[in-house]
Amino acid sequence: MTTRVAHPHPRVAVMQMGYDRYGPEGGHRYTLEQNGTLMDQYLGQAGDQGADLVIAPECWVRVGLDKIDVEQLAVAIPGDNPIYNLFAARARRHHMSVVGWAYERDGKDKYNTAFVIGPDGNYLGKYRKTHPVPGEETQGQGIRPGNAFPVFDLPLGRIGIMICFDNYFPEVSRILAVKGARLICYPTMNSPRLSLETRAAARAIDNGCYVACSVLMGYRLGEGSAAIYDPRGETIAGSGSRDGVVTAEIDLTHPYPMAFVPNSETCPGADRHQLLLAARRPEIYGELLNPAQLGTPNGPGTNPGPTPENPNRA
Repeated sequence: MTTRVAHPHPRVAVMQMGYDRYGPEGGHRYTLEQNGTLMDQYLGQAGDQGADLVIAPECWVRVGLDKIDVEQLAVAIPGDNPIYNLFAARARRHHMSVVGWAYERDGKDKYNTAFVIGPDGNYLGKYRKTHPVPGEETQGQGIRPGNAFPVFDLPLGRIGIMICFDNYFPEVSRILAVKGARLICYPTMNSPRLSLETRAAARAIDNGCYVACSVLMGYRLGEGSAAIYDPRGETIAGSGSRDGVVTAEIDLTHPYPMAFVPNSETCPGADRHQLLLAARRPEIYGELLNPAQLGTPNGPGTNPGPTPENPNRA
């Protein structure tokens, strides 16, 4: 175990992988063992920087492989296998929590899975990607969708997880926020930089929470940007176009006021996260649960046409 440097607030580390290793020439070939060595180096860098939590990118095992063989790459989570043991060992060595990532094998089923290991190296739980990208479930990958949105209590506070395509569905981050997550960990891959940054910042703004994004980038999609966003959607640390580890201090107990709320600097109830959740009106959101009616001529939210009370309605 390394000696940790004291910091006034918890430190979160994100990482970017792949961009430098693919290269503009069209890509280099790597083995799973070489990718594991690089991940181990990045985890070590996060630990040396005093990270209390480090987040791995989605699909990091795939960098430079000739063929994406999910069947071969899938492992049990938790389980006695090189991928899981790599994250558990680094968590224990640096006394930091880890959000790892793996293709998970559970019997005959396979999932796109992020898992949480505590600073003592013990397994705390996992999140299975709930919205696989079209093609993950087919085209030979056979990834099944998860159906739950767990949150995890770590020494730095409560966190939730969304993976890649999940971020296109605001319901995912909102559920995590309603369940008390003040930090959403976001492992992802292959998103153009502007799209990635905009969506990650939007989820932070939507829910008044931090979002920490680790990314695997392919060079054809442009520069990557692993980054940490505060509850106002502002970037407090980012990798820019380079691979590596980025660390920043965060304080999940610090209130972020809403600028348009009077006396928001002194009113705890005006904390952005608390205010947004308190102002919700779930009793009128039923249309979200019955999308077949949305957009139909007489469906909810549309002009129902003439009624006895208003025969002149067009």
